[in-house]
Formats: sequence, structure tokens, C-alpha cells
Amino acid sequence: MKQLQRAGLRLARSLAFFRLSMLLLAGLSVTSLLEGQEQRHLRHILVATEQVANRLLEAAETGTDFRALARRYSLDVGTKLLGGDLDWVSTGAMEPEFTLAAFKIAEPNGLAVCKTRYGWHVIQFVATRGKPIESKPAGEKPATGATEEKPVVSRVPVAGDRNSDLAWTIQFSQRAYSPEDPVLVTIGVRNESDNQLDVLDPVLWPLGLIIRYQFGKLNVPMTMPEGFDPQAMEMRKLESKEYLERTFDLSQYAPVSEPWPIVRVIWRGDSFFGRIEKNVVGIIDLPGFATWKARWRFYRSGEEQFNVLPAVQKEDRWFLCCFTNGRLWIELQDVGIPGLREEIVSQVRNGNLNKVPVTLTMGQSLNFGVNDRSGGGVEIAQATSSSPWNQGSFGVTPSGTLAGPKLGLQFAIGLGPSPASTKKLITCGSVVFEEGDPITRVQERIGKRLAAEMTLVLAYPYSLLPERVKQAASGDSATSKRPNTSQVKPSSGQGAEFSDAQGKTPSVPFVSDLPRVVLNTSGGQITLELFENDSPNTVANFISLVESGFYDGLKFHRRVKTEQNRGFIQGGSPDGTGSGGPGYMIRDETSKNRAAVRGSIIMARNHQVPDTAGSQFLIALDRLAYLDRIYTVFGRIVDGQAVADQLGQGSTIMSAVVNKKRDHEYTPVKIFEK
Repeated sequence: MKQLQRAGLRLARSLAFFRLSMLLLAGLSVTSLLEGQEQRHLRHILVATEQVANRLLEAAETGTDFRALARRYSLDVGTKLLGGDLDWVSTGAMEPEFTLAAFKIAEPNGLAVCKTRYGWHVIQFVATRGKPIESKPAGEKPATGATEEKPVVSRVPVAGDRNSDLAWTIQFSQRAYSPEDPVLVTIGVRNESDNQLDVLDPVLWPLGLIIRYQFGKLNVPMTMPEGFDPQAMEMRKLESKEYLERTFDLSQYAPVSEPWPIVRVIWRGDSFFGRIEKNVVGIIDLPGFATWKARWRFYRSGEEQFNVLPAVQKEDRWFLCCFTNGRLWIELQDVGIPGLREEIVSQVRNGNLNKVPVTLTMGQSLNFGVNDRSGGGVEIAQATSSSPWNQGSFGVTPSGTLAGPKLGLQFAIGLGPSPASTKKLITCGSVVFEEGDPITRVQERIGKRLAAEMTLVLAYPYSLLPERVKQAASGDSATSKRPNTSQVKPSSGQGAEFSDAQGKTPSVPFVSDLPRVVLNTSGGQITLELFENDSPNTVANFISLVESGFYDGLKFHRRVKTEQNRGFIQGGSPDGTGSGGPGYMIRDETSKNRAAVRGSIIMARNHQVPDTAGSQFLIALDRLAYLDRIYTVFGRIVDGQAVADQLGQGSTIMSAVVNKKRDHEYTPVKIFEK
């Protein structure tokens, strides 16, 4: 059983590498990247079965938009995000079955289906460039004596698509570099087997690195460093469980000092051997070479990334590319706040805005920010030039740090005119281009109570923008896609409070009369709306405690999360241990109308004993289905979800204030008093 579990884990890991292999388009040899060779612009959809692939092929053939099919049906998240786009692909740069099928498609817009180790692919041929390679006629054999005989080697057993007796890792000394900096990379290998294993000279290891620039630049060519002497090459014996690593200046092997926003890197054994055969004279004659090659082609490391970007100059134009259910291009403006643009670009370059949650302030903005606000940011200052908050605006909002409120850590994207947002946000940019309608799609996800995330954010100077974005930013393209009323729609989950049955915004929107409470925390402000209609006694209890000052100065004593779920934050215990309360308890008021979704405010209680709630409450940071119909969901966050996401154990409720309530007394019914 353990062997089956290990095999299953290795298979799962191999599938996880699919998105990486598709994005890197990692070649099997340097010859596949020769200048002038035919390349094809391809799209694909990955599915699990041939039956599904054939259905999607039929749909595409009858005119259904291929990109829409990819976003809906592909198994791979990266493929969904990019609408199946693989950009320009060279022959030999993909799995052999994929390449064969893709380059057999006769005409642009033609389709094909194939199977690889990752699953079934539906492929669309978009365009071509370069010169096609003339293949030899089927059945033609090489001339006698044309190649030397090579030893017959028994295939080394592998699990899935890799051999795990040697574990390879790569790590960069830092994520962000300036063009003149040495790019330092450490390559390491650990012998995971119980036997002594041969390892080729570490000086050769960088030849196995696949380095690919973002958005379609070809793999960077790798060469041996100047002055390398093949005669001085040595073999290493690696003992069982021994670890060996070396640090290299990557510029000695590849031209990596050219500015580019992000570079994706992986170490692959197949590329390693393809390159050393061409760069190291006589290595093919070494004893055991054929055996090493048969085994080493299955080694791979995890993916790493680094940036090379110039400094932000006052006269330069800078842009952000935000990946969130599509791509969103934002131009940053210099609004006269010292260091603000530089701080934003720095946060992006260091990966601090990757995989952060996106929240919604209805009709006003999409909000996101860095996870760790313990440092960074610039001092709050008056902007010398700014503009009102509007549809497509990009802005910063003050956020709490250990050193006090700062700018450059919390951000928002405008959904429409908002005087309230204009007062608290500093507009410092605007959306110039959308790919995949991300703003609408994020709103739809949040409206359906699904989590939304800023998966990746990149920073670009104008000179490095893709051409289509340059045209949009210059305003000289007929295809420029700027946000407009038809693109930025209210979420389908917002209901009649924000739109009527025809999806049109009513002239006088309904305003809820539900009570509201503002929590001023050490991380920022959170506004709560309380469900008095569903849980009147619980709301009465909460408001009475707030008005008495009960929560002022109390800490959030508990933060619970897992790898699969963001969990919740818990507060309201006067002794800070989780065992305190107000001196009494109240009855549960569960409702089938109120599920424990992200942003819910939920009364804490003894899980095994009903009617034991008092003053402690939870803020749900994700879907908590196991609490439905057991715990009382008595409110929700209407503003400040990003603040709640950052709260941790020890964060403080500085004060709690009732912002709005109905015209009656809020006196709870208590079922037990100490």
C-alpha cells in the first residue's frame, strides 16, 4: 500500500508540472530554437478523456470560440487563465505527440486532437512564421556508416515521468535584480537512494536550466563559460543522503542581464544532456555515459523565478500586469508622493502581490494588498496631482503598519464613480487594457460567494510592454480595450439591492436598514452589517456589548487555517485566552438563509453544546461549511475584507462603534448568568 501511495504522490507531482511545461515550452535541445525555423502560434485545451476532447473539437469546428472553451473546460488553471494560448511554439519544444499533431494541421484555424502523458489535448493552429523543416520521407534509413553504433542501454525504471533517486533544486539569491547585478543561482542535488551514485561535474549543471522570459520570448540559449577546459572535468561520487550544491553567476552561461519583468526557471535532465553533448567534447565516450543519459533525462527541479528590471525613473512610464481571471494592465501615475511609484513596483518585483485575495466593495472597487504589512510602504503625503475615483481608476489607501499608517501596501480598482472612495483613496493610475474581461469575472465570482485571487502581478516599463498593450496605452489602436459601462457590470450575485431584473441599475437603489458596526483594528477598519431579521437576539447582544465598550482593546486570540482553507480569526474573549465571556450565554439563532461563507460574522460557542455563545465571534476568511446550521451567522463584512485577511493572533480591536441601528432598544435575552 505504501508503494502505491508513493507512486500516486509522484504521479500527482508530475501532473502539477504540466502548467510549467506548457508555459516554459521547454525544448529537448538547443537546435529546436534555431533562428528561422518554423514556429506556430498555438492554443490548446487539456481534458481528461478522449470523449470530452472530441466533443470540444466538434464545438470548435462549429464556430464556438476556442478561447472561451479553454477557459471553461481546461483542467489546467494556467490554461484557463490564458484562454489556452501557448504563444509561438517551435518544433521539438513540446511533447513529441503534441508537436506531431500541431505541426500536421494544414491551415491556420485548423484543429487537431492528441494524447500526451498529461491527458488529451484539443489544439488550434492560429498562425505561422519562419521556414518549415523538411522531414525525411517515411521509411528512409540513414546511410550506412552515417552514425556510429551506440551501446544498447536498458531503461532505468522510473515512476510516472521521473526518477527520484536524485532530487534537484534551484534557488536564486534574491528575486529582484538590476540589469548590472550578477544573477546568482544555487543548484543543489541530494542522493535520495540507499546507494552511491555518480554525479557529473557541477560546473556543467547550469546547462540543464530552462530559462524563459514572460510572454513569448524564446528560451534563453545556454553555453559553457569562457575558458572551460573539458579535460579538467571530474566526476563526483555522491553517498546515500549526501547533499551537494554550487552557486553560479548565471551571466557566465546565459545572457540574462537584459531587463525583463519576470523569468521562469526550471532544471531539466533532458535539456542538460542535450546541451552537454554539443558543448563538451569527448563526453559521449565516457564509460557509463549512455546509462546516465537514459536515467538523467527524467530529473526535474521545481520552478523558480527572478526579475531583472531597471530603476523607476521619474520620466518613465510604468505599468502593472495583474493576473486575476484574465489580465488587467494598469498604468501607474506619478502623483507627487515621494517614493510611491517605486514602492509599488518594489512590492510587485518581490512577489508580495502574488496569490493575495481580492475583495469587493459593492459598486465602488475591487480591493487587494500585500499579505505582510509589518514593513514597507511610504509616508502618507498630499498628492500634487490626482483625479476623482471613477470606473477604471487605480488607487492606494492608507494601511496600518508597525510604524504607523503607510501608502503603497493596499490597492483598489474602481468600478464606478464614488465620492466616498474619492475621500479615502488616492488615485495613482488607471486601467488601460483588459484581456479576458477580468473585472467582470472577479465580480461574478465574489457574487457567487467564491474566493477571488490576484494570482500574479508583474511590473513593466513602457519599453517592455507587449505591442498590443503599447498600442492601447498610446491610445492609437482600434482594438484598445478600455473599461466601459458594458464591461464593468454589477455581479450577478448582488441582487435587487444593486440591479433590477433586467440587469440595469435602478435610479434609486434600495438601501438596507440593517444595523452596522465598525471595528477599528490594529490592521485597519472593518465595517459589519448585522442580520437582525434572521438573528435578532444575537444582534441585540452584539450591539449592547459594542455600546458598552466591551470589545475595546480586546485581542483576536486565535487564527485557524489549513493549506486548503484560509479558515477564520476569533476574538471577543476578555481574558485573551478564548475561555472568557460576558458572564452569560444566549441561545443559538441558526438560519437556513445564512451560510458560513467568506466574510461572515459568526458567534463562537462550544461545538458540542448548543446555546453556549456569549461575546466571542469568528470572522470567516473562507467557506466554513461545517458550521452551517450549527453556529449563528449574524452578520457579514461589507467593507474591509482585506483588513480581516491580514489579522493574526494578537491583533487588537482598538475600538468598536455602532454606525447605524434601528429605532428601538437592543437588550438581549440571557439564558444563563454567572
